[in-house]
Amino acid sequence: MPRTAYKQSILIHNARATTLFVLMMTCAFLMHGCSSSAHQKNYHNNGKLIQNVSADFRVGGFFGTTYVVKIKDNVLSYRTYKQGVTSEWQKQTLSAEDIEKLESKFIELDVVNWDKQYINPNIMDGTNWFIQYSSKRIKIKSRGKNKYPDSYKSIMTYLSKELLKGKPFA
Repeated sequence: MPRTAYKQSILIHNARATTLFVLMMTCAFLMHGCSSSAHQKNYHNNGKLIQNVSADFRVGGFFGTTYVVKIKDNVLSYRTYKQGVTSEWQKQTLSAEDIEKLESKFIELDVVNWDKQYINPNIMDGTNWFIQYSSKRIKIKSRGKNKYPDSYKSIMTYLSKELLKGKPFA
């Protein structure tokens, strides 16, 4: 085989191999989705999109334990503070169903209509609490000092039992 014909056959073979590789990668992407961490961070394994969800729940007082729960997209982080001792962040992954249930509970318990502030001016020390939640569907921001809305205890119980799987909160 002449040298130029040999070079042309190698070029054709390389072009076919490249085309085949691109086709295989395209099929793999279509069948299994993108695997880049930047794209995947907003998905849970059930395929439902969880993004733009953020939350910060806090409750505690000077002499007692302070509990902190944060949610960013589908990751829940939990930590406690007590008299200068801080626990490590404990993290868990939330499903789209967990987020939907939480938002439904906010609506059911009318947390979405809480006042911005609940303060009992007659008590100087005591319990402070803060709730901030934001998603495409719901926005909540409320705080208090020794005074609580009617459904406060119910939402804290829900957070402890359902979202935190029995860890104390409040």
